Amino acid sequence: MSEIFSKIVLVLCSISLLLILLYLLDTFREEFSKDRILTLCYQRPPKLLTRGISRSGMIYLSYSIRFEEQLSYLAHHGYQAISIYDLLACQEKKQKLPHKSLLIILDNGYLSNYLHLYPVIRRYDFPALMLVTPDPESEVFTQFRGIDLPLTSRQIQEMRVGNILIGSHGLTCRPFSKLSEEELMEELGESKRILEEIIGEKIECLAIPANDFLDTRTQTLAQNAGYKVVFGNHVGTNNRRSNPLNLRKITIKEDMDLSEFKKFISPASIYRQRILFDIKKSPIMIKNFIKSIRRKKQTDPRASTSGELNK
Repeated sequence: MSEIFSKIVLVLCSISLLLILLYLLDTFREEFSKDRILTLCYQRPPKLLTRGISRSGMIYLSYSIRFEEQLSYLAHHGYQAISIYDLLACQEKKQKLPHKSLLIILDNGYLSNYLHLYPVIRRYDFPALMLVTPDPESEVFTQFRGIDLPLTSRQIQEMRVGNILIGSHGLTCRPFSKLSEEELMEELGESKRILEEIIGEKIECLAIPANDFLDTRTQTLAQNAGYKVVFGNHVGTNNRRSNPLNLRKITIKEDMDLSEFKKFISPASIYRQRILFDIKKSPIMIKNFIKSIRRKKQTDPRASTSGELNK
């Protein structure tokens, strides 16, 4: 009996090692491929946030001078900014993407995005995606009251005219995984409705709030609400084979100088970041996966029918 058990353990260990090796090879292939799309996410609360406010992981600073240095470096090293619709068209085989493609994301919709980052983006004539939380009373804004403000409708409209695509960060930017299905539908639907009224066109891009994880429930409800693109919080670049309902990104950290930035966006660095992130967050991802299975069983009419028959 013990011999059989030892063989089973050996087989399971071998399968686990093989799966880990395949994961490492697949991740390496994606991060070192020539068609990788560098996807950079910027939040820009002002410098005052460094004083008297906790420098928690959710606050990332990239001052105007640093941001301009970074865009200048990218432009002079052959990176070409694309829109999210260029990626979708490539996936549908309607167009090819340039070598060294770049996606730029601005997060939350702070006034400081408009004052400090938007002018730099316009100077370089780069398209970008801004993910907006349309409720001005949401915590992402109230915690910085007196320091930063939410964008006005007019500023959002101006940025859209200036080649900044608008997407949703949820109505209040609360963690989606902690919401009931009804609350999540409101977060997705109401934010979409408000932003569509502001810019007069469809909102089809969504991002998961910080420190949350994308699960199948959110993907399904987002797709049903009319979103074509969803950014999770997984670290990494994207490519033409990426799932548009589960895209990765790299968040540029606090006041990163140019030498740090160069290392940070290199394939080797992103490969390491991606593996470390997946290791660190794997227990939470497994937990969320189990939750999604339970939710599916609860909403599956066949499961409830069989339960009634067993009674």
